[in-house]
Amino acid sequence: MMEWLRRGFQPVIVPRDPELGEHIDVHQIRFSNFMHDRSLIVLANDYEQVKAALTDPQLVSAAQLDKIDSAGAVRAFAKLASSLLAD
Repeated sequence: MMEWLRRGFQPVIVPRDPELGEHIDVHQIRFSNFMHDRSLIVLANDYEQVKAALTDPQLVSAAQLDKIDSAGAVRAFAKLASSLLAD
């Protein structure tokens, strides 16, 4: 999520829900609501919201996907995680 925001995109987020057996707590829901309340993300809690978000031409621009450095984000995260685990 943060890589997309850093690149100027507004990501569509579908938080996992523990009531559906998808996760053990509600931290993803709380954080997603926090980000949505600040208009930083598009929050999609069900199929219809996902479908609406993914068909909104103002949100989806495949031509811009080449700007995302996912591998770089993974490397940066791995470096950070390694440094935290080393302590």
